[in-house]
Amino acid sequence: AQAGESPPPPPSASFLTPSPSAPAADPLLGTDGRLTVLLLGSDARAAKPGNRTDAIMVVSIDPTTGQSAAFSVPRDTVDFPMPSSGTYGGKVNALFQSLQAKNGRGASGMKQAMSRAFGIEIDNYVLIGFTGVLKLVKAVGGVDVTLEKAYYDPYYWVNNRTRGWGLPKGKSHL
Repeated sequence: AQAGESPPPPPSASFLTPSPSAPAADPLLGTDGRLTVLLLGSDARAAKPGNRTDAIMVVSIDPTTGQSAAFSVPRDTVDFPMPSSGTYGGKVNALFQSLQAKNGRGASGMKQAMSRAFGIEIDNYVLIGFTGVLKLVKAVGGVDVTLEKAYYDPYYWVNNRTRGWGLPKGKSHL
């Protein structure tokens, strides 16, 4: 602009594009970009009524690097955080059964409780019982177990009529 002239008007803002909105949570990876799954192994079977989760693990995978991390929660842990507030006074392996009886949301409640306890986002859960483990083992053609010495548990209930189970020393294909 020359002396005494007005400066030109600013350019129209019509060329500006709106800021992109925050990305929505990925249906598989959630908001943290990792796949984190709660694995629950239930002891439910005819010989032992109830549905305790004696195996509780959290597995997290970074899909970009392939790195993974996992940890297990001991089944006898007490005073475990509840899904939204408070603590569960019994052993954590009974929390699933308690939540299931209370509101029919045992697995999703466990997912929320683990998220709260460890301050992490858990995207999903897997619940497997004895029948599911049997099917999984059969699907992979069985598993080999090698023992240094024979194992026998006289107190283990195989079914509601048979008590006692074991394996010999050496390799057994299950």
